[in-house]
Amino acid sequence: MNQDDLRVHTDTEGIIWCGQHGLGARCTGYTASEFVTKNVFKTAPAVRVMGSSANIKLLLAMYEKHKSALAPTERRIWIASPLLCSTSQLRLDPEEVLYRLWQSDTTARVSARWHSMKSADFNSYLLRSTIEGGSKLQGVTDKAKVIFQYHPAFGALSFFGSTGIQPAMSLLATILDPRWFVHEGRPNRMSKLFKFLGLTQANFEPYTTNDKGRNWDKSRLVLNSWSNLRDREVDYTSPRSFLWRIYRYHGGGSRGTLRASEEFVRFIVLHWLEGLNPAKRKLFDPVLFFKTDNEVDAYDAHQLRIRS
Repeated sequence: MNQDDLRVHTDTEGIIWCGQHGLGARCTGYTASEFVTKNVFKTAPAVRVMGSSANIKLLLAMYEKHKSALAPTERRIWIASPLLCSTSQLRLDPEEVLYRLWQSDTTARVSARWHSMKSADFNSYLLRSTIEGGSKLQGVTDKAKVIFQYHPAFGALSFFGSTGIQPAMSLLATILDPRWFVHEGRPNRMSKLFKFLGLTQANFEPYTTNDKGRNWDKSRLVLNSWSNLRDREVDYTSPRSFLWRIYRYHGGGSRGTLRASEEFVRFIVLHWLEGLNPAKRKLFDPVLFFKTDNEVDAYDAHQLRIRS
């Protein structure tokens, strides 16, 4: 951690706090759009910020200003995981957040999962901001649909066709960044993300209002993203219906729904992580992922279409 790095965070009132040169935290009194016009931001050699929902407007404003012709080309915006603060309560305290952004010990850095903000990050935060900015009556806006086409997970989600796209975009906005859910000891496990999304068998059982489990609403986003047909309406011979075949293989019902939903999340997250990977390391292999040659061929043909 360079002492000259600027640490920033947005408080619950939308006001920016910052720290630099070894100093703790001070309230600037500026909103995000105002803050990025000030010298304290424009002259900073690097900026460090937590990638939480509180900082979405700040991240968007900083990146847009950073990519302008006047920005120093060598400056980077470094994003840390919200897990840098162990509880949601700590994340509400700007002084605590700025202190933890300043820490340079190995444990904190591992949990922070620092990375430099790129266009794929900007797209994720812009999609979240656009969806949150629309009215409930309006739903997912046309602007959000355009942004979605540049999202790292677009190639995966568009494989299912146009149905389920609106809840799928809301699902991406809810996850925001899959790196925040990587298991420390076993990076290939997705149990943290499954828990965050409420993927439990109980959440897919028939329910009454009082039966809804933890994160039930998020589990609906997952389900509605891939399962928008009734069982009898599904063409089980279609390569695109691979999740429905998983559903049927596990006996249907809540168990089949859970297994198919987990595989759906795994499918989109592998694409997403691959798109975020600066080394472009291949994380999704259709030959290993799919069960039949027809599924692989249909997937490969779809990828060729969207890239042409």
